[in-house]
Amino acid sequence: MKKTGFEKSFNFKQILITLAAGAAVLLPVRIYQLFAIIDTGSTGFYKKINFSVYFMYVAVVVFTALLIVFSRLCDDTRASRPAMCKNKLLGAAAVVMAVGTAYDSADSMLSFSASCSDFSSNLDVSFMRYFFSNGMFASLFESIFGIIACVYFIVFALSYFNDKADFTSYKVLALAPLFWAMCKMITRFMTKISFINVSELMLEMLELALVMLFFMSFAKISSDVADKGEFKKLVSYVMPASMLAAVIGVSRLVITLCGKRDRLPSELGFSLTDPAFAFFAIVYIRHQMKHGRPESEDNAPSEDETAAKADKIN
Repeated sequence: MKKTGFEKSFNFKQILITLAAGAAVLLPVRIYQLFAIIDTGSTGFYKKINFSVYFMYVAVVVFTALLIVFSRLCDDTRASRPAMCKNKLLGAAAVVMAVGTAYDSADSMLSFSASCSDFSSNLDVSFMRYFFSNGMFASLFESIFGIIACVYFIVFALSYFNDKADFTSYKVLALAPLFWAMCKMITRFMTKISFINVSELMLEMLELALVMLFFMSFAKISSDVADKGEFKKLVSYVMPASMLAAVIGVSRLVITLCGKRDRLPSELGFSLTDPAFAFFAIVYIRHQMKHGRPESEDNAPSEDETAAKADKIN
């Protein structure tokens, strides 16, 4: 199909500029809200509604939509295959992501332990009912898959540090980040606070939805089993997810360092996971764009398919 001039006007650099512009607009607004119009007492509720609230929601929708549309219309893309070559920066980014998932896993296990302690003081309900109704199961599996995802990112890092590991061989393990993100999403759904009144939760839910979609495409590409066009989908998911992760992570860090932790909901404090994901995702996309094969090679057989055909002939 012949591309129009409009489609050809977008490239990866312009998408990155749009992402940076979105973060630059949203971050100061979010920090202002946390300091000025969010209630104290770890509820996360707005004390008052002013222009910044409407501006924040509109800006999030606009920049998210722009990043998705620009990514889908971008003609500067690559084949849906892993770019296998040494890259110490990507290896370091994978280590940072491994630390982020390990941190989240430990935090989830602490939440699970706290829920177990609460149950021991409330024996009026059965353990199974409490386990599934209080989000304990989600926290437990979030912790388990977080540890497995940490192992996968370490293997991923070693593959780019010294070529002594090959993450494409760990197809089942590649699903761990996706399951971790899914369990994290379920944990947030089980959070007993208002979805409408707590903007912090709404922003994180949108981020997690995009992170899940990214890790779904990431697992396919990393395992070298992706269909044609999967990389373009991955870019359209990860760009807005990275923008939101950066805004959420940095704003929570600033408010925490300034001694205003009570402006955040008690269940939604600062986590290393958000900035770690933003850093890893951007470095990963940059590596794929720089070293990946052209999109025209999407129809070429993968190494596994080539080896299988050779074995069949022999």
